[in-house]
Amino acid sequence: MQSIYKYIFILSLIVLISKLNFGQSSGCPLVNNPQRLSINNQNSLLSICNDWNTYTTLNDNTNIKYVRIAYHLFNKNDGTGNIPNNPTNRQMLHDFTYFYINNKMNNLSVMNLPTSSPHIADSKIQFVLDTIYFWNDTFGWDGTIDNQVPAGSEKGDSLYTTYVVNKHGVKNKYTTLHVFISGLGGNVNGHGGGQAKWFGAKEWVLVNSIYQAYLNNTMWNASGLLRHELGHALGLYHSWSGDNCNDTPNNPNCWDNTQPGCNPNSNNTMDYNVSQDALTRCQINTVHYFLLGNQGNISDCIISGVNVTTPIVSGPTSICNPNGSNYTINNLQLGVNDNATAYPSTLFQNADICGGPVINFKPASTASSGGAILTFTTGFGVYGNTFITKRVWVGTRPSVLNVCSFTNNPQIYGATTINSPGTGCTSTSVPLNQDVTFIAETTNLNPGFEVPLGATFEVIPEIISCQ
Repeated sequence: MQSIYKYIFILSLIVLISKLNFGQSSGCPLVNNPQRLSINNQNSLLSICNDWNTYTTLNDNTNIKYVRIAYHLFNKNDGTGNIPNNPTNRQMLHDFTYFYINNKMNNLSVMNLPTSSPHIADSKIQFVLDTIYFWNDTFGWDGTIDNQVPAGSEKGDSLYTTYVVNKHGVKNKYTTLHVFISGLGGNVNGHGGGQAKWFGAKEWVLVNSIYQAYLNNTMWNASGLLRHELGHALGLYHSWSGDNCNDTPNNPNCWDNTQPGCNPNSNNTMDYNVSQDALTRCQINTVHYFLLGNQGNISDCIISGVNVTTPIVSGPTSICNPNGSNYTINNLQLGVNDNATAYPSTLFQNADICGGPVINFKPASTASSGGAILTFTTGFGVYGNTFITKRVWVGTRPSVLNVCSFTNNPQIYGATTINSPGTGCTSTSVPLNQDVTFIAETTNLNPGFEVPLGATFEVIPEIISCQ
């Protein structure tokens, strides 16, 4: 039998290796294995996970996500009643997008109303105006919608079908967020109404005040409405109506600038107010979550900015009673899902980690003892998952362990001192295609210890901590 000794281990117990396996998965198969313990989804948008801490990042590695949009301006049938189609006005619309939409998204104001989360100035969301279309259609020009379903949604769906789906020459039909700009409706100061397809949909938004703002040189006023409707399309609810973010103040009056007795009024983008220039940390994270293709796949509107990274996990190799051990993923990006699973599940309690980035594993009982594999998955929606595994010892360890054969499942062995081969045997061979781990303060690999080709062996040196 051909075998090879791993001199890297024998010569050094010198360089004893603490191994972390990096890999990539297209899904999350560990969660579906009934033998494994699903801990939680840290950044999921479940209503029970609405604590803004759930959406924080330890290091903000989030790239700017660039989202493709298109403007569709509707004139009356005679070609009048909206911003004229000429080079000057086309440039004006590009400038409007840059100065009043993008510039605000990377220079967000501090919330006027109290919020529990730290201020984030740069949302790392930018819109790229890809194409401007001009249509003559009095139905689309008439933007005097009541902003309630079904009136606004039916109009938007009709325009989307006619001028996107069925219109020859419209570019990137299904990889663009389409903005329908009516010519009639809204106020002379640029404030008005709008509609989005639905929360997190990728198709369209409808606004009715940009032409009025153009005529009265108040384009900045109309920009708040457009940011608001784009927020809906990217997954945000009105902040006063249960938006799964507990850092958005739920004030029954001060979200609306028309209500008396509020000083100051809200300036949140998803409220009704004159500014609409602030977002909370949870709201920003929610947008990034949806842009990864979660719950209303709009990832195909992203031109660039998704940085798929493998999680970096910090935490001990021992999990002790009664408090267990904490593990942290320290390179999170806004919007990602974090999931932690453990095998075998019988060693652990079912812990709920909703509300923070620290994942805690606790032994199932004071008698729990044995080796375990922890798997930490970072989910990037339609872009796939990346994961890292960590091999640990749960509970107390014997003082001395003599390993003559490998019978554990998983193949993890823990003690103060491990001898292999030990008392009672003269040789030990790591099984083929097996991954064997020794976790000990002292490991003695004696003559007769073999690691055949095709087998993997690691030593994790650690001082006893669970005696």
